[in-house]
Amino acid sequence: MNGVFGSWYWYVAAAVVFLAVWGATRFLRARAERPIDKPKHLFRDLCWAHDLTRREVSLLKSLAKHWQLATPSLLFVQPTHFDSAKLGAGWEPYAGRLADLRDRLFLSGLDEAATRA
Repeated sequence: MNGVFGSWYWYVAAAVVFLAVWGATRFLRARAERPIDKPKHLFRDLCWAHDLTRREVSLLKSLAKHWQLATPSLLFVQPTHFDSAKLGAGWEPYAGRLADLRDRLFLSGLDEAATRA
């Protein structure tokens, strides 16, 4: 039984391959079943995509807290939240920064489309 197929190494190798495939399958199934709804990750990715500074991200978080939004990511689809007239007197010092940020988030795509036309 010293032949190639009679060696116990083949059994060990087959067991290792089987366990590796079985483990990888379980891992991938468990990963696929995890929820992908992660608002914090979406907000972070949106801030990164728009190249926002830490100061701007902090302002967005404060703005989301003021409006009691379920997730700050909603600020990226609703420009009305940046209207300093609706925010109250406490937000007056930030009016210029809010207007600039709103324009960067919502008008930048329009500017690019206008220059291509």
